[in-house]
Amino acid sequence: MRPGDNLFSVSIVALHLDGSYAWHFQQVHHDIWDFDSPSPTVLYDTTINGQPVKAIAEASKTGWIYILDRTNGKPLVGMEEKPVQQLESQANAATQPFPVGDALIPQCAEQVVNWLSACIFDSFGREVPKLFSPKSGGGVVFAPMSYDPQTNALYATAWNDPVAALQGNAELTPGKTYTGSGTSPPIIGAHKYGTLTAMDARTNKIMWQVKNDYATGQGADS
Repeated sequence: MRPGDNLFSVSIVALHLDGSYAWHFQQVHHDIWDFDSPSPTVLYDTTINGQPVKAIAEASKTGWIYILDRTNGKPLVGMEEKPVQQLESQANAATQPFPVGDALIPQCAEQVVNWLSACIFDSFGREVPKLFSPKSGGGVVFAPMSYDPQTNALYATAWNDPVAALQGNAELTPGKTYTGSGTSPPIIGAHKYGTLTAMDARTNKIMWQVKNDYATGQGADS
């Protein structure tokens, strides 16, 4: 309903001990896909390019791990702001941050008969539903991530859960329920699976990954 990035939604926000603002990093601008990040952040110290760093990392529903310098909120591995599809009725952001490195799950939905497949941050309208993966229930939801200083790896579980999206028709009326968009029940023919991944905390590259035919470690959202 409103244009702009919608700060400080889907963001890591750092405050000083007196409660004043220190820095923030927004993982998703103007989130229309339900890409909030309920997984807890992980704080760790490591070395990148020979320099000691104080890091903070969070795994997200987008399927990415966001690795930042916890002293200033700047990406430690790299972040690319890329153009994404636009749809006037959604007032969505023109660009989105793409972490440099690997994703925990695919960033585009598989091709399923009679469905229009979409990729992450694609727009979706009111007429024809699109099949997304990841979306609301995919990626990393409530499951916590961990860091091992001996292997310099971040360990995360994730869930590939293809669902369809259609923009809601409800108008914003004070005192009445407003639904911006909906998602579908399970899609017949779409493959769901979970992953357990060891990610190099210095490069955001997969060290190893195991796939399972169930929602691996996704907590209350599985």
